[in-house]
Amino acid sequence: MTKALLAIALGLTLVLGFAALKPASSSNAAVDATVTTAATETQLPAPERISKGPVVSNVTPRSASIGWITDVQAPTEVRYSSDGKHWHAAIKPGAEHGHVVNITRLAPNTGYQFMIMTLGHAVNYTGAFHTKPL
Repeated sequence: MTKALLAIALGLTLVLGFAALKPASSSNAAVDATVTTAATETQLPAPERISKGPVVSNVTPRSASIGWITDVQAPTEVRYSSDGKHWHAAIKPGAEHGHVVNITRLAPNTGYQFMIMTLGHAVNYTGAFHTKPL
């Protein structure tokens, strides 16, 4: 039952995350989203979209790398978990188009789930990998 609830929660998070995405123009230029409040109007950057990847590589018993390319420059955040309950964050500061996050201190021979997060901390992509045995 716990796995079913996790699947439902991830599904809802994905739907909400993708609903926040606006399609880029044909020239792949960044699109500004406008948030209007009663008092002021604020320009927020559009959430990034993954245009290539992600690719999981360099998997060892204790680490893995996840790489992808986004359509706009953005900071990088990957959340990962071996049980779906306790999530850890791997953050790389700075805004780039090409992203590579190295995740370390993993358990050998263990399956992990990961989520690539957007600027607004909505789920942009989910995936999985398995570390090698010792």
